[in-house]
Amino acid sequence: MNTLPEHNALSDKKLERSVKYFFWLFNIRTEGLSFFVVVPFVLLYVWINIQFTPEQLTIFARIWPPAFIFGIAFVLINNWIVLRPVLIYFRKLRHGVEYSRDEYRAARKRFLRLPYIHAIGAFFRWIVLLGNAITAMMIVGGPEIPQTVNMWTGAGICAVLGLFSYFSITEVQVQDMLNSGLFARLSATAYQPRFNLQPRLTLMALGASLLPTAVVFAFFYITVETHNLGSLAMYLKIMVLILLGILVGTLSPYFLSKTIRGKVRTVRKFLDEIGAGNLDARPDNVVIEDEISQINRSVDDMREKLKKTTDDLRGLNLTLEQKVEERTEELQATMEELEAMNENLTALNEELEEAYIRHRKDLKMAANVQSAFMPEEAPQSAEYDIAFLSRPMEIVSGDFYDFYLDDRNRLRGIGLFDVSGHGISSGLLTIIAKSIIQKNFYRFHEEKMNDALKKINGELIHEIGQSDKYLTGILLRFREDVIEYCNCGHPDAFFRVSGKDRVGRIVNREGESIRGMFLGIAEMDDSFEVLSLRLQKGDCLFLFSDCLLESANAAGDTYSEDTIKASLKAAPRNSAKDIMGHLIADFDAFIGRGRPPQDDLTAMVIMKK
Repeated sequence: MNTLPEHNALSDKKLERSVKYFFWLFNIRTEGLSFFVVVPFVLLYVWINIQFTPEQLTIFARIWPPAFIFGIAFVLINNWIVLRPVLIYFRKLRHGVEYSRDEYRAARKRFLRLPYIHAIGAFFRWIVLLGNAITAMMIVGGPEIPQTVNMWTGAGICAVLGLFSYFSITEVQVQDMLNSGLFARLSATAYQPRFNLQPRLTLMALGASLLPTAVVFAFFYITVETHNLGSLAMYLKIMVLILLGILVGTLSPYFLSKTIRGKVRTVRKFLDEIGAGNLDARPDNVVIEDEISQINRSVDDMREKLKKTTDDLRGLNLTLEQKVEERTEELQATMEELEAMNENLTALNEELEEAYIRHRKDLKMAANVQSAFMPEEAPQSAEYDIAFLSRPMEIVSGDFYDFYLDDRNRLRGIGLFDVSGHGISSGLLTIIAKSIIQKNFYRFHEEKMNDALKKINGELIHEIGQSDKYLTGILLRFREDVIEYCNCGHPDAFFRVSGKDRVGRIVNREGESIRGMFLGIAEMDDSFEVLSLRLQKGDCLFLFSDCLLESANAAGDTYSEDTIKASLKAAPRNSAKDIMGHLIADFDAFIGRGRPPQDDLTAMVIMKK
């Protein structure tokens, strides 16, 4: 037994009701037209055209009620037989019971053929059911020949009316249910009924012309025969007029169909050109505007928007490539100035420049270059024990860190920063931002720290302000026994006081965070607040990127500030490396080992010796 999973449940309440009561809704919407619209038409036709005598009307009044009831029962049984494959599928679908692919195909095929089956069935049902009543009337009521002709003409009129109306009404109902998601699993070889416009319009025009013609002819015939005015010549003239009407009714939809098909071909031709990639295509002109030409106009509007979007993307790509190339050249110049500090930097920068010229042919090279930009180990310091960890989420990290040393290799500053977003674009910006911050840290190391940061931010705005990226971070500057601390929109750093078991966030005297504005955004170019910190032996600082606070475990719980404080308080006091190992192990245990990282993680512990 094979099942189709997309049909195992009905989520839409309206669709579920339509499936549950499909048999009755189908009969009410189609047969209701017959019994409550066409049947009154039959009675009116009998009263106007057939001209029964009072005795015949009495007999007719006795015949039509049982015939009407028999007709309802006959129609319901017939429709149940016709709809049986569909009803079996719907019942299993509604109750969540497995069904075979053969059952699905049979139900779908019968469902799509319902307009044809129901229309043809309606034609013959009207002939048979009205024929029963007419035959009984002919036997019991003794009608005249004109009355008999009129009765059978009326049956034919009702049959033709049922043929057209049932097809249209059933097609609308079937289409509504298809639009709701039923029988959504289709294949290229699946059965799909087809009814072209020309035969459809021709049949509709013939029906529209023949029905009133037949009614008028029937009334004319019985009136003429009742008064003995009929003649062969008169009937021949009438037949000629009827044939002319049929001819006109046939030719009119032909020309209308030709017009419609021509406009449809225009739309298809236009869509094919767009599909082939020709966004400069133009739709053909039309003589008269209508709904189809409005489709062409809407497609043309879509083409214009698509062309504009494509041009914008090409221009943006060109601008970005030019910007990257310009920044690469500037990075090359900067790395040449710092060649004494890192001999590998020049070689890697040349490789990076070649990679950019080749349009970043090798993505992994970018990660290698970024890794080379970052210090591999903490600097040796007589005053501070430092441990750090960098764990990118992807190949390239959006976090970066740096240690700033003077010409005597003494530690003068530390930075930990986070570029918004992930991936190659954020990774490339870390290189640019690191170079700018490092250069300006040394250039303005004698100025006030907030002034130096303002100049750093100004250059960052100039370089990356046109992108959608920005930076957060913490910058530390060491002066004698004082650490100057500045927070640029980054999660607050934590401290631990040795011997007092006091742990908390770094805040000002009022107990408020000094978290300032982001870096690299012109609208947020503001001053930065600086705190001066003094650490005693054993005291430590803990800096980290926002991954630590935003990562969640399988239950959806995040690693909160309280969790960080508890972990930092319980951490060993031997070395910065031991503290870092404890904090990261606690974080991994909380999140769950083996879970993919949710952001770039960078952390650093600075302990006073």
